[in-house]
Amino acid sequence: SENWVKAINTNSIEYGFIGSQSIAAQSYRDVAITFTKNFSKPPTVILTLGSTSTNADIGSISVALTTFPTTTGVNVRLFNDSSASRSPTAHWVAIEYN
Repeated sequence: SENWVKAINTNSIEYGFIGSQSIAAQSYRDVAITFTKNFSKPPTVILTLGSTSTNADIGSISVALTTFPTTTGVNVRLFNDSSASRSPTAHWVAIEYN
């Protein structure tokens, strides 16, 4: 799957998408996000999961930052605490506050 990054018509916000990541049961996957522009200071990064699954077990998926954001990127970890392989997606927004 494909990851993408989109810069909004402002100097302080950028957002993106982490494409479907196959994660084995009781495992995790690390993903590096590289911003397409350099922020003047590390931004705040907000993450959310995405999935089209109707299985209640998808509630065993979580996402977290594994590093503090820098002006050029951040590392993310997608966790799968379920008993089956899952393929979640994630959306993120990086906001530099003045």
